[in-house]
Amino acid sequence: VKNKTGWKNLLKLQEIAVKENFYYKPRIRFEDLLENGEGIIVSTACLQGLLSKNIIAGNILKAEYYLKKLQEVFKDDLYIELMPNRLADQKKVNPVLLKLAQQYKIKTIITPDTHYGNKEEKGIHQAITAICWKKRFEEGGYGDDTFYLLTEEEIKKLMKENHPAIPESVVDESLKNTFEIRDKIDFKI
Repeated sequence: VKNKTGWKNLLKLQEIAVKENFYYKPRIRFEDLLENGEGIIVSTACLQGLLSKNIIAGNILKAEYYLKKLQEVFKDDLYIELMPNRLADQKKVNPVLLKLAQQYKIKTIITPDTHYGNKEEKGIHQAITAICWKKRFEEGGYGDDTFYLLTEEEIKKLMKENHPAIPESVVDESLKNTFEIRDKIDFKI
């Protein structure tokens, strides 16, 4: 959140997710986000986000529709997320997300999809997800070992190795943009 209004809206969204849209877990409908977006900074999320899911399915026009709706509400507080993981779908999605960012003049950020603190915790995470998904240990996790809190150097290396279509200058600018988000925040709890 950027400010007190954003904090109030985030709390309202949380309440809606729990009281009105709970289905196995709290959920926020896209419309609820748009209606309560003032003061909130938004990024386009991981492979499970609306844009990425539609890109993977080949529905670029639908991804653009959602992007335009987000841009109408969040304007300069909307960022397109590029991720450095090695997943085949991420390799497919990142170039399309970058193209959309350039087309709609939306800044990009690079974020590791962090599910555990360090690389050594992958097995623990895999066990926990396997239990939650009621699967065998081998079926837990996400098929890559990059879902921990990566360093800037690790992000740059992964982007260069796995996403060569993303220029180094874009990687550098995207990493800088994360600090821009930090600097927009004028709120303390």
